[in-house]
Amino acid sequence: MTVKEYAQKNDISEETVRRYIRDGSLKAVKQGRSYQILENNTTYDFDTTKHDTHTTEDNTTKDNKVLQQYVSEQEEQIRELEAKINNYESVLKEKDSLISHLEHDVEHLQSSLTESQMERREAKERSDTIIIHLTKQLEEKTMMLEDLRSRSIWRRVKTALGFARS
Repeated sequence: MTVKEYAQKNDISEETVRRYIRDGSLKAVKQGRSYQILENNTTYDFDTTKHDTHTTEDNTTKDNKVLQQYVSEQEEQIRELEAKINNYESVLKEKDSLISHLEHDVEHLQSSLTESQMERREAKERSDTIIIHLTKQLEEKTMMLEDLRSRSIWRRVKTALGFARS
């Protein structure tokens, strides 16, 4: 019997029924967020607060069945929760393994990146050196060409033939 049903049957408020349950005056089993009041409870004359005991074997049998049903429901919920816990543990192990693998990959990639950056720097230094060397050669050749252009043709011929004076 629910709290509401018991309250209506005895013409009292639901809060009063809950209070009786909390102080032990009524026997009940908590199912989820609500209570199931056992049948073998003493019926109260709430106006005079005298107890009228109407406990029978039939009510006790009903109460035992309710308790057994409650216990088996709770055991089933425990089994379901244990299965979920096992599932979550295996998922966590998989994720831990994946995280470890990814951390290893990240370390490898960072190492590769560092090597690539060093190689790039070295290649840039080599290319800069080559460019500077070629620029110097170009400047020398340009100066020689300008020098040749500024001389007269006879002077160039003499220089070419080896008749030129120093």
